[in-house]
Amino acid sequence: SPVFLGAPLGLNLSDENLETEREQHHFGLFVGNGILLACVAAAPLSPSMMKLRQMAVATAYQRQGLGQTLLSGVETVL
Repeated sequence: SPVFLGAPLGLNLSDENLETEREQHHFGLFVGNGILLACVAAAPLSPSMMKLRQMAVATAYQRQGLGQTLLSGVETVL
């Protein structure tokens, strides 16, 4: 069943919470079957700089280096 990775942060999928994310960039780390394991939202500060806003890794996959892998991938995009 789907898991909302923002739930441990006290976030929900309300329009109010999502409004601020419309201008942000979102990245995800998926396994082959399309399951999201980790995600990060980043807000642009300038054309060459972003601020990390939120990051989450699914509980069962924490402490395996997935967050670091995701951020390394994000850095190559920016």
